Amino acid sequence: MRAPSFLRSLVGALVLAVVAGVSACRPPVPEQVLRSPAPTPAKPPLGAHAEWWTPRANDDSITFVIDATSVLHVFQDTVARTDSISAHTEVLWRGVTAGRFSGRVAVFATRMGNTTALFSSGALPVTFSGDARTPASVRLASPAPSCMAPAPAATVAAAIYSTRDLWFRLPDTLRIGTVWQDTATMVQCRDGIPLRLNSVRSYRVTQTESVAAAVVLVITRDQHLTLTGRGDQWGEEVAADGAGNSQMTFRVSAATGAVITAEGTGVLELRFGGTRRMQRVRQTTVTRIHRTLK
Repeated sequence: MRAPSFLRSLVGALVLAVVAGVSACRPPVPEQVLRSPAPTPAKPPLGAHAEWWTPRANDDSITFVIDATSVLHVFQDTVARTDSISAHTEVLWRGVTAGRFSGRVAVFATRMGNTTALFSSGALPVTFSGDARTPASVRLASPAPSCMAPAPAATVAAAIYSTRDLWFRLPDTLRIGTVWQDTATMVQCRDGIPLRLNSVRSYRVTQTESVAAAVVLVITRDQHLTLTGRGDQWGEEVAADGAGNSQMTFRVSAATGAVITAEGTGVLELRFGGTRRMQRVRQTTVTRIHRTLK
């Protein structure tokens, strides 16, 4: 069983739980279902800012740079090793209007250890669109690739999923203390084995900042992830399971609801193996998102 190479492709696909990785990976199925936010304005503490904001989304295009870096601690029997993987994405993002959004990924590069892969020819740029209403889905402009699709299709899906932290909808009105939640279910394929990833994301408006006389909302997000997978690989039954948590802080324009910056950390615990071999991985990830003038 090719457990080491399979595990590297699996973990490479899960930088901050779902930045898909290297070109050898089979593509994720580009479909995500989100439940729309159910805002629950909390009563602010005595003396807290009680002002309400109603972001007015527009169609302005914003270029975001997304960098995610993970350190992997891999344990097998009595042997332990440390590895690293990172992903760099540049995406032209259209504003979220009524829960709809779209993007165009122009640059997507991954680095695993000392090996860098820059995807461009024949695969990028790629345009995608989706919505965050009920029911919500992310849809590619082209047909969704199958688990047996060639590497370019895998690259397309990986590039799109690297932008997932931008896929959320704000409630119509916001104030300090507003909370809401969404859920996501995604299926990926790695070497023909389907992997199901479920996440629950909880958001809270925690404070405001003033930047160039404009109001910026600070929003924290807590995410809980579970992953399961079962399949047959070269005649042997293999299984994968995992769970993790991440925290991210967004700075969002109170006027338009557009993300200005975001940064966060996450931890994911994975187990993978069959009857002859079992591996355990602990992955810690740092993600940063910022705008660029491109």
